Amino acid sequence: MKKVYLICNAHIDPMWLWEWEEGAAAAVSTFRSAANLCEKYDAFIFNHNEALLYKWIEQYEPELFERIKALVKKGRWNIIGGWYLQPDCLMPSGEAFVRQILEGNSYFKQKFNTDFKTAINLDSFGHTRGLVQIMAKCGYENYLVCRPLNSDFPLENNNFYWEGFDGSKIFTRRH
Repeated sequence: MKKVYLICNAHIDPMWLWEWEEGAAAAVSTFRSAANLCEKYDAFIFNHNEALLYKWIEQYEPELFERIKALVKKGRWNIIGGWYLQPDCLMPSGEAFVRQILEGNSYFKQKFNTDFKTAINLDSFGHTRGLVQIMAKCGYENYLVCRPLNSDFPLENNNFYWEGFDGSKIFTRRH
């Protein structure tokens, strides 16, 4: 019998067309539902990025934050990616990317004792080549993306080494 794995993640874009309070409420509601599922079903493991969302949970729902910390320790909830907030990878400056990574990684290290080797960005409509060098210099080895779609940017293989301007390379997987 084959096993099927579903990678459970929620895309929350707390600043896109929302007031920040709506984004925070969406994070609380989503994280609460995910924690409930993790606690109810032994095989359910949730994955999420974005330090800002965890900060909101910590501030507005401290009991939920403690539940999440316990689930992380049990391997039932994975902190992934390490970004402060999933960035738009077409517009920011290099410094904006570095700050995203430093702030996100610092928060996750302090609260969950995590280190990241894989960056994720599931909703960017493009990715600047300069990001490769920044991610590599920050210790990332892999990058998981969903866009651009194959119809917009055809590739022979969705697994590839992406090379930055300086020759740095990051193994990249596009889904």
